[in-house]
Amino acid sequence: MVSQVNSRRVGNTLSVNVSGSFDFEAAREFMLLCKASINDGVQEITLNMEAVDGVNSSAVGAMIVVSELAGSGHFHIRLQRCPEQVNQLFMSGVLDNYLDRKVVVERQG
Repeated sequence: MVSQVNSRRVGNTLSVNVSGSFDFEAAREFMLLCKASINDGVQEITLNMEAVDGVNSSAVGAMIVVSELAGSGHFHIRLQRCPEQVNQLFMSGVLDNYLDRKVVVERQG
């Protein structure tokens, strides 16, 4: 499935929806949105992953970079509605060192 990234800003919160494959293009667009948000005063980014059917290494890298930005105190990231397989990827191995402390994960369901 082709990836798609949509965003909407309400106040100090940027809501991002990713659908399809969270691949290189979607990861790049997500990172650009997040970095631009720092300059615009966004304090929270909500990433809805309900319609994500796959994640590749580019998306993992983007999540690590954005979690590092969040860890610097600029804003908070909230992952919402992660499919179980995606959630397991983010919470497994080395990724939990980056995402567990800095990202609030709300599981699908």
